[in-house]
Amino acid sequence: MVHELDGTVRIESRFGAGTRFELQLPISRAILRALLVEVDGELCAFPLTRVSRVVRASPRALVQDGGLRYLPIDGRNVGLIALSEQLDFGRTRYRETVSIVVFEQYGRPIGCVVDAIVGEVDLATRPLDRRLGRIADVASVALTADGEAVVVLDVDDLMRSAFDPRRRAVARAMGGEDAQTRRKRVLVVDDSISVRELERQLLAAAGFDVEVAIDGEDAWLTLQHSEFDLMVTDVDMPRLDGISLTRSVRQESRLRNLPVIIVSYRDRPEDFARGMEVRADRYLTKSDFDDDRFLAAVEDLIGAAGED
Repeated sequence: MVHELDGTVRIESRFGAGTRFELQLPISRAILRALLVEVDGELCAFPLTRVSRVVRASPRALVQDGGLRYLPIDGRNVGLIALSEQLDFGRTRYRETVSIVVFEQYGRPIGCVVDAIVGEVDLATRPLDRRLGRIADVASVALTADGEAVVVLDVDDLMRSAFDPRRRAVARAMGGEDAQTRRKRVLVVDDSISVRELERQLLAAAGFDVEVAIDGEDAWLTLQHSEFDLMVTDVDMPRLDGISLTRSVRQESRLRNLPVIIVSYRDRPEDFARGMEVRADRYLTKSDFDDDRFLAAVEDLIGAAGED
């Protein structure tokens, strides 16, 4: 319950004196006070109640022990997580100054290395649609005052998965992109910010160059002046729905060979038939959405992000 309310529990025991339970809860969940950070060009946020401190240090101050890095702070070794690698964005590049967000997890300090600290903000959060299932390390999505999408991270989940030996064992090092390699471009079309952001994050983490559109009409205007290798679209959207959008794409000589994946809550046989009627290449349902299946469908149609 405390975790669901973005709170923390701290337990202290002293021999002969008893045990103290300390609960810290936010006053309101409608507006989340958060620490905004930048990771590989993306905005992410941590609930401020979970942040112990923010540290900036020289890379020379970091201690390497096997596959882990530590930073000595106040006589304690703070284990470090490279957030960019944890979220599968890419390899962390340690600059002249390293920005670290420190948390207390079960009495242990743990630090997340980020590219930049943006600052404290108030965010109106939106829960992820339950039909999408559980998304690792993500608690919710939110919008900044400028309307930019932000992923609110689940600190507890992040800590658990970061120090899971099975995940560390299969973690792969990702090198820099060859300057001559063109990343394939994907247009994601959905009026739901949570679905749109989920698909964008998955594709970006796989190395694709991703652009988003908030509905079919927005997508159609984008397609008139930009080239894409794939379009991923919802069906039910205002102004222009996904079926009509796909039909328009197939009728346009320049776009008719553009691969299209429909991702929709509509899962009746007649819904699949409508998708096939407008010659969508794949029809996936949000009710049983699976990250691996989605990316497999993408790569089946256009290959990996950097393949010719």
